[in-house]
Amino acid sequence: MKKILLFLSLIPLLSSCALFGSKELYLGQIYIHCPTDSSTLVQREVAYRKINSAYQAIKVNAVSFEQSAVEMSEAPSAKQGGVMGWVSTDDEKMPPLFMHAAEQLSVDEVSEIVPSRFGYHLIKLYKKR
Repeated sequence: MKKILLFLSLIPLLSSCALFGSKELYLGQIYIHCPTDSSTLVQREVAYRKINSAYQAIKVNAVSFEQSAVEMSEAPSAKQGGVMGWVSTDDEKMPPLFMHAAEQLSVDEVSEIVPSRFGYHLIKLYKKR
């Protein structure tokens, strides 16, 4: 019984470990608004071309992720170079594909284009904890 009580007392500590609980990711994003439920095929194509242009420029180092975010992103974080800050991997407000893509990134890596019901995203991982 004492072992069970000891284990139960450790659950709050264990939940902060990556194996047992959520992680936090320090993220940036470039976001192009194009909700799937209310946009036309033409609007989605225009939005995709815009985010693909940013992706290609970042990929060949023609522009930094942060500069591209300031110039192109439609996210509230655009003025801060796209930096969103710390995001929990179990944040239910974040689109599932967005979080899945973010979790797969290495530090300083930029994702490929990630679609969501809100539009298109490029994600940069700055730090993990």
